[in-house]
Amino acid sequence: MKISLNKIEIFSIAVLYLTALYIWTLPIQNNQLPFGDVDASSHFAVGDYMVTQDKSTAKVPSYIFSRYGGQNTVFPGYLWYPPQYWTNTAIAQVLGNGRIFPTFILIAILSSLIIISSYFLIKNLFGFWTGFLSSFLLIFSTRDYMVYLWGQ
Repeated sequence: MKISLNKIEIFSIAVLYLTALYIWTLPIQNNQLPFGDVDASSHFAVGDYMVTQDKSTAKVPSYIFSRYGGQNTVFPGYLWYPPQYWTNTAIAQVLGNGRIFPTFILIAILSSLIIISSYFLIKNLFGFWTGFLSSFLLIFSTRDYMVYLWGQ
């Protein structure tokens, strides 16, 4: 029985991605409290606000405006960039039937997609092993240590 090279590549990248998801979700496996860096709490609050209002909104609530009111000088009191990310976190909360855990699972999935995209780019440029090894090293980048493993 011969295993094709294509199946080995698919299996290798699947194991690589699942390893990244496992490592990047270590903080929420034992502690389901919010984590993140810099302004993660405001991003969480905007998505959470959209769930409570049952709609996507561009206007920020007063408790966000008091901290980030000056971020959008053209339209004060409104989100500082388009609301798609926060709407996605709100949808994750609704579909996941929770506030914190579904949001951070979504963030881990979206953030770890850089591994897949880097793999395909580098594989097309330099070959399988270069793409695989560089994507493997992306799992252990310093920023991800700080955000996902150490928390805010």
